[in-house]
Amino acid sequence: MTTEMDWDDIRYLLALLRLGSVRAAARELQVNHTTVTRRLKRMEQRLGSRVVQRTPEGYRATRAGESLLQAGERMEAELDSVLKQVEGADNAVAGRVRLTLTDILLRISRPALAQLVGNHPRLELEITSNPGLSDVMRMDSDIALRIVADPPQDLVGRPIARIPVAVYAGRCSGLTPDNVELEQAPWVRWKAPWNKVGLDTWVGQHYPHSRSAAVVDSDFALENLVAAGAGVGILAPISADQRDDLVRLTPNIPELTLDVWLLVHPDLRGVQRIKVVADALTAWFEAEVGTCE
Repeated sequence: MTTEMDWDDIRYLLALLRLGSVRAAARELQVNHTTVTRRLKRMEQRLGSRVVQRTPEGYRATRAGESLLQAGERMEAELDSVLKQVEGADNAVAGRVRLTLTDILLRISRPALAQLVGNHPRLELEITSNPGLSDVMRMDSDIALRIVADPPQDLVGRPIARIPVAVYAGRCSGLTPDNVELEQAPWVRWKAPWNKVGLDTWVGQHYPHSRSAAVVDSDFALENLVAAGAGVGILAPISADQRDDLVRLTPNIPELTLDVWLLVHPDLRGVQRIKVVADALTAWFEAEVGTCE
């Protein structure tokens, strides 16, 4: 018996245990399903031990297989990290940068993004608008711009701007600072899980008997529903004050000022194109947003 093992064997084992079936692993690896079973059999012969067992729910690791799985995942992570660092060794600002940000941050940063691609013709931005952070932690995105109070420790970053907020209504509603009763007004608020953060808890604390007319999961939906007269809502003046169909009902609410964070996965910090995009966005927000009152 020999314990010699190669990376391809580990790749096949990882795919089988992650996906649970030979056919699914074969599709993932783009090989015939018999290749997967042959690789698995060869691995077990080399080790002199079974590494997987078949259950009604799919293939599961044996104790020996679990050890191999953990080692394989460490190897995979280390290899991915090295490849990304090697990829970033070239100082040319070229290639794709995957950026994820919320609707309002996309609206604010449009000039900076346009300037970036204009200054770097070989740079390609892949932009996703959503409020979560799991995509960055899964390495599905390279940079995240987020409004968060406590970003995950697995990501590297810092706050780059502060955005004040106030309560607004649609101009069509006829509400003004002089006639509005916020306790009686319908509200457009955030849906779970974003309703657990400061903006929505503030509404509950100050207007406990108010009712929600609608709940949303994006800045775009919130701003446009308020503008349409569905209810009052907490919006950022940097965006809302640009619209003729919105009217501000309150001054800025200091305790609700939002921190904008720029976050990067630790493995990507040394990649030149990532750094260029991150630096440009940081400079833009600090100059254009950080001092807004």
